Amino acid sequence: MKKIFLTAVLSAMLLNPVAAQQPRNIELINQYTILIKKNPKDVTSLLGRGMLYSQMGLTENAIADLSAALKISPTHPRLLEARALAYQVGGYYNLSIADAFMTLFVDKNSEVGNLLVAQHYTVKKRYKDAVPHLQRLVNLYSSQPNSQQYREYRKMKESVEKLINPIPFISY
Repeated sequence: MKKIFLTAVLSAMLLNPVAAQQPRNIELINQYTILIKKNPKDVTSLLGRGMLYSQMGLTENAIADLSAALKISPTHPRLLEARALAYQVGGYYNLSIADAFMTLFVDKNSEVGNLLVAQHYTVKKRYKDAVPHLQRLVNLYSSQPNSQQYREYRKMKESVEKLINPIPFISY
């Protein structure tokens, strides 16, 4: 259940079904393509087009653009996050986790990196390892205690902590 919830949160961060149906995305992809043809090392355009491909469900195209950008700028945290999410959506779980860990190496407060790593540890039943990543997510929104993100991350952290220290069952 937790894996499904975490995957849904991650997918919602990357995929926007309304945006995927807008003809504007095709126009933007064409504009990015022109910029990339003029300058194949344009990391910003590769990232932008990769994100649009992801939103449209064209995962392989997204991964190709994001990988090309990472060859140019291998420690760019937003590129690592975007490719980690694209890998996750595409079902390349191990590659997604590798990028998530690399993202945290570059930016320990990365929301995407911490969420993917927390999910990884939770799936592996390594709950104690998941908690610090969930705590970072809570901390990211601690100044906004009424925000949906804060409440969701806090609830996730509390749920995982209960798995570490379950309430003992008392039988009579």
